[in-house]
Amino acid sequence: MDLKIHGDYPLNIYNSAAVEFCKNIGIKSYTLSPELTLSQVERLAGHSELTTECLVHGFVELMVTEYCTMGSYLGGLHKGQCNQACLRGRYWLKDRKGIKFPLVTDQYCRMHVLNSKQLSMIPHVPKFSEIGIDRIRIEGKKGTAEYIGKLTKLYREILDLGQKHQVFNNNSSLLEHYEHDITRGHYFRGVL
Repeated sequence: MDLKIHGDYPLNIYNSAAVEFCKNIGIKSYTLSPELTLSQVERLAGHSELTTECLVHGFVELMVTEYCTMGSYLGGLHKGQCNQACLRGRYWLKDRKGIKFPLVTDQYCRMHVLNSKQLSMIPHVPKFSEIGIDRIRIEGKKGTAEYIGKLTKLYREILDLGQKHQVFNNNSSLLEHYEHDITRGHYFRGVL
């Protein structure tokens, strides 16, 4: 069988030893840890024989837990049954500063805690190909099919046109549409 194995970002691939480990166990491509800065990404991508991917857009997953808060408090899970309340509303955890972190559940009733702000690297997309990244990734957990489709088209156009794309015009309304309440993740400031 010619199936290829991909190592996703929860593997926390953040240094050359992790990349070498992936190579040794037969992984053919991997997504770098979103905790890396662009300069760290560049150092790793430049020396890898494997296909290297980076997250560029979406709500980055911070944690996964087997404990389903929504099911326990709203869905009757504490009584041994669940009415799948998680599928009928929007939920979040609020921290001590009042910042809301979205919660989503998967088909196995695991709860995923997402970053409070959406990662967006729209103005920096050309940099990823310049530093040796083979593939960029949009994390679409919270987006509608229509939104993800438009976003994918935008990223494709930016990759094709580079600095000539209208998004690099200071008057571009595209940035206003896609870049409200966003983060650049750790790409510029690192993990504090």
